[in-house]
Amino acid sequence: MRTSSGRIIISVAPDTKNDALALCVEVGAYLEAHELDEAITHSLCICRDDECSDFKILSPCGICQERLLYWGGNVLAAITNPENEVIFKSVRELQPFHWTGGDGGEP
Repeated sequence: MRTSSGRIIISVAPDTKNDALALCVEVGAYLEAHELDEAITHSLCICRDDECSDFKILSPCGICQERLLYWGGNVLAAITNPENEVIFKSVRELQPFHWTGGDGGEP
């Protein structure tokens, strides 16, 4: 994650034996941003299958998109794409019909 002050916050997702205990890789960075009272401006999630594999860009899951909306619909998130290029889209673009739009709120 990149914050409004330019700080880069990273986090990891440790393996668990029980999938019910797993968290998205981004959660640690979200929590640290809250702790530092800094707004997230960019999200980039990368992974690879093992230390010899190429890196892959992962779009934020629906739950993480909801978490990013805490900082507003203009937060930019890198998206999965066939060329594996770093392409950012706003959370508003990822969720153009977000439920907050129904009550006049801004996603």
